[in-house]
Amino acid sequence: LYKKDYKAASKEALAVINSTTRTLEANYQDIFKKGVNSDELLFGPYVNFQNSEKLGGAYGIYLQTNQSVYAMKASSDPRFRLTGFPSEGIQKYSKDFTPFNQATHIQLRLAEVYLIYAEAAARSNAPGSPGFQKAVAKLNVVRDRVGLKGKSPTDKPALLKDIRQEKLRELWGENGEEWFDLVRYAQIAGDVSVITSLKPTVTDPHQYIMPIPLGELSSPNGSEVSQNPGYPRTL
Repeated sequence: LYKKDYKAASKEALAVINSTTRTLEANYQDIFKKGVNSDELLFGPYVNFQNSEKLGGAYGIYLQTNQSVYAMKASSDPRFRLTGFPSEGIQKYSKDFTPFNQATHIQLRLAEVYLIYAEAAARSNAPGSPGFQKAVAKLNVVRDRVGLKGKSPTDKPALLKDIRQEKLRELWGENGEEWFDLVRYAQIAGDVSVITSLKPTVTDPHQYIMPIPLGELSSPNGSEVSQNPGYPRTL
């Protein structure tokens, strides 16, 4: 997707979808109950959640992006209250939250691959074409799993917006995925306003990447590290 090789992206995604080794969980909540044993999981290393919280890892990206951008928008989506991450930051948003005893840091699962296919097919096919309709169909497979009405966009901007919003709702508690999607959409459009409309503090493309922490730059070996473009070395 980032290379804009949409035909290759859709081909690779479809190969994973058609594989017999992984299937979507019929019950969305089972993804988090089963953890590493989920039939939907493609890549999810073991994580000691308690220790990772103490070290400032694991949860940092989810909480920063979802609290500030989309938490309020997903409240009516059934997935919002069924995501089972054992985190106080997410728990306060989840009305029906129940801690699950899974120790899997989900990096990639099959539902995301459906949406990768949908985006690649949407970008590489004309509205109304069979390829465009396949993109809509894959989007609706993900929605159907949680009992949501199917989408029926007829133009490319509407379909791409639906795919991006579906991805953030499907993966809202996983790895800050929506931020990387917004960056990709903005880069493809060549227009930072794709992000600015949702996060007004982002006004320049240099903000697509984060600064090197000032603590790293002031460490004994910090002089050997270059700050990312657009950010200061000191306050």
